Amino acid sequence: MRYTHLTEIERYMISALRKQGISVDKIATQLGRHRCTIYREFQRNSRYNAYRPNPSYQPARAQQKARSRLSRSRRNKRYCKTDFRLAEALLKLDWSPDQIVGYLRLRGYPTMSHELIYQYVWNDKAEGGMLWKHLRQSTKKKRKRYNSKDSRGRLANKP
Repeated sequence: MRYTHLTEIERYMISALRKQGISVDKIATQLGRHRCTIYREFQRNSRYNAYRPNPSYQPARAQQKARSRLSRSRRNKRYCKTDFRLAEALLKLDWSPDQIVGYLRLRGYPTMSHELIYQYVWNDKAEGGMLWKHLRQSTKKKRKRYNSKDSRGRLANKP
């Protein structure tokens, strides 16, 4: 079953059914959702009032909260080739990825991490590009650390 967010209509239905005194399990079956989804909806979007013993659920406010959470999320941001143009130009001026990130933040450009810039550089190298030559420090060759020949030698006259 594919995950989908609750719609505004579903939120109004949840509110109306809950006001009628219908249990969460029955609301979930009517909407075709898991009961944990409905419980989570109440937990995240209910308003607690010190004067009322039961929290109140307002669907319009719940939808507004959901929209604000969605606008604040930063997950799975994808960058295209044009997003790296400035970073590439600064790399060619022998700037380090850390300096580039600081510059982007200072000037208000869309930010990216230094690790993302390094990944871009190594992908460019794999495609035959020369950006890696502009990095300040070249990477060290990885050494195989296991199953190596013992090079310490032996003491003479020892069995």
